[in-house]
Amino acid sequence: MFGYIQLYQDELKIKNLKEYKSIYCSVCNELHIKYGIKYSMLLNYECVFLYVFLEGVILLDKNEYEYHCILNPLRRGRIKLNKELLSYVAFINVYLAEGKLKDDYDDNNAILNKMLIGILNTSYAYRQDCKKFSYIVNKVDFYLNKLRELEKCKNTNIDDYSKTMGEVLMNIVEFYLDFNKIKSNQKDKIKEIAYILGQWIYIIDAYDDYEKDNKKKNFNPFLNGNVKNYKQIGIDMMNIMIWRMKVILNSVEIYTREDIIKNVINFGLYKKILEVQKHK
Repeated sequence: MFGYIQLYQDELKIKNLKEYKSIYCSVCNELHIKYGIKYSMLLNYECVFLYVFLEGVILLDKNEYEYHCILNPLRRGRIKLNKELLSYVAFINVYLAEGKLKDDYDDNNAILNKMLIGILNTSYAYRQDCKKFSYIVNKVDFYLNKLRELEKCKNTNIDDYSKTMGEVLMNIVEFYLDFNKIKSNQKDKIKEIAYILGQWIYIIDAYDDYEKDNKKKNFNPFLNGNVKNYKQIGIDMMNIMIWRMKVILNSVEIYTREDIIKNVINFGLYKKILEVQKHK
């Protein structure tokens, strides 16, 4: 589920790449400060992009944020960020990672995953944030549980699975806007992009895991639906989703981080598809 939303560095200016890396380090640093050093290991590209995207399409106040690398304390930097959004993204990063661990435990009954889930909940700050953001916690749980129920069905259309993951990301975005009383005439378009991106993540993850799931007899929507020629069908589905996001994004006003956002949507997602294809 994680690691698919990345830059295409060859199409990005050096200054924008430095900017992205600073945001990446800031999310990592926030995980460390809020919850503890072990939580930084859960950092994923999806939540880094979540920060970049939301900050880009919403007018937010920003203040200087200082970060330092946990692996190299001498490496420090400063960047102007919105602290509330950064804090929210850090929480979402951990909560989605916990959901992934639970899902893997359900699939494989891996004792290590259960132990890791227990370790995550040792943070008092994390438990408090689960209460603070209880509405979105319940929403995410609802759709993840719905997804698990769908995965038990034998004749469910593959679109039903991906749409459920789309609801997860869309609700994460919508909750942030509502929780912070942010008014935006672009709200519907922002939500739609998040919805399609959530679908895309689900499809590429299933596409990537096809051989592994087939070998281990794990659930996979392409296997479950007896999808013939899954390689071409999966590629077609992902390309259509990218095209839809590009069309909507072209009608959205982007206030900041525009080069990074468009790099990911216009180039990074295609690049990741090609990388996954090479292993087929």
